[in-house]
Amino acid sequence: MKSMFARHYSWMATMLFATVLSMGIAFITLANGYITTQMQGQLIQTARNSAEAASAYMENFGILNNLYKITISTVAQVQGSHILAVDRYGVVIMCSDDIMCRRHINRVIPEAFMDAVFAEGEYFGNDTLGIYEDSRRVAACAVTNASGSDFIGYITVSMAASDNSMLTVALLRICLLVAGVVLAAASVSAYLVSMQLTKPLKAISNATQRFAQGDFSARVPVDSDAHSEVNTLCANFNAMADSLWHLENLRRDFIANVSHELRTPMTVISGYVDGLLDGAIPRDDADKYLSIVGEESRRLSRLVASMLDITQLQSGKIKYSPQPVNVCEVVRRVILGFEKRVEDKALNVTCDLPPEDVSVIFDPDALTQLLTGLTDNAVKFAPADGMLSISVAYKGHRGTVSVTNSGPEIPEADLPFIFDRFHKADKSRGEDREGLGLGLYIVRSIVSSHNETISVTSAERLTTFTFTVKIAPKKANG
Repeated sequence: MKSMFARHYSWMATMLFATVLSMGIAFITLANGYITTQMQGQLIQTARNSAEAASAYMENFGILNNLYKITISTVAQVQGSHILAVDRYGVVIMCSDDIMCRRHINRVIPEAFMDAVFAEGEYFGNDTLGIYEDSRRVAACAVTNASGSDFIGYITVSMAASDNSMLTVALLRICLLVAGVVLAAASVSAYLVSMQLTKPLKAISNATQRFAQGDFSARVPVDSDAHSEVNTLCANFNAMADSLWHLENLRRDFIANVSHELRTPMTVISGYVDGLLDGAIPRDDADKYLSIVGEESRRLSRLVASMLDITQLQSGKIKYSPQPVNVCEVVRRVILGFEKRVEDKALNVTCDLPPEDVSVIFDPDALTQLLTGLTDNAVKFAPADGMLSISVAYKGHRGTVSVTNSGPEIPEADLPFIFDRFHKADKSRGEDREGLGLGLYIVRSIVSSHNETISVTSAERLTTFTFTVKIAPKKANG
């Protein structure tokens, strides 16, 4: 199987060869036509001049004498042609080769040729005239007396067709020489261009092979001064590689976190259950340790539920049914659901809601899950005696819902990845490390499924998550 370089170079070389060949054929064709046209004009003009001279000699001397013979011989020699004087009966009476030329004088020209000349007064074409061995390019002109009243004979001027061919061959040789030089230069250029184009593609191919082997550190060189499609491809490939590298790190962190999160409650559950079964734990303390087992079981349940939500979101099995839902009422219910945790942390809770309840187009359960996830995140990272705020604002047909908490800020480097799967910015924000980095990914998936957007800001010890909503049209009264 040919490499991309071989295919590209072969294609360019073939196109160059075809282009040069086509141009050469066109040039030879045009040149040959031009030479033929020039030869035709030259032979016909010579025939006319010779006929006029013959007519003048006949008028003055009554016969074509040696002076006329010398004249046409000189013209024929200079021109490289052959001139014959033919009487009205088609008999050759004078030849430019020799006065007593035995090869041509007294030979008879075919009657059909004479008829053709007589009919038009002039003639040009390929013919042997019945006296030449090979076909020649022949021009003929009728000879009349000075007044033009009496027909005397013909003058034929011919030239070997090979003379034209020789010029064509000479042009062909020149064309082939030029074509060879052009093809050689073009082939070198095509080779260099092919190498330049396929080199980064080969680098990308090698990098993808390293990716297949699990090495996500491979990158391809990018020429910062070039602005070609291939250079853009290399830059995009490196960006993709960075994303893959980041996802691979997240995957490894996730596996480590899941392993830890699963191991810890399972170890606790197993230890306490075994202790209760073998009597190591007193019966009087059974309720205490069973409550711990129950809490760890619920922790496992939450982990499994999050994993199932991720799976269903990715597979598209969760189907939302957007409809008008009172967002203010949902906010109130969510806040009430966090009442105990809010009291335990002594958080200052504020709700900035419009005077009148507002309905938005959203799936009711999805909106509850979305606000619950954001509120849970805010309560988790808000410090004791901190602040929690939920606000709803709208203008026209668009609105926003924001959840804000005080506390440690999200590092700026984490902000672009805060909604990614398995990302745990909480490593920098607080001591609570029970999360697996799935909650905000689920939140963003819910928002995206409703064709809305979500953003986050974190500055001056305040972190705010804001998502957009579409305001439901108000029902007409009556």
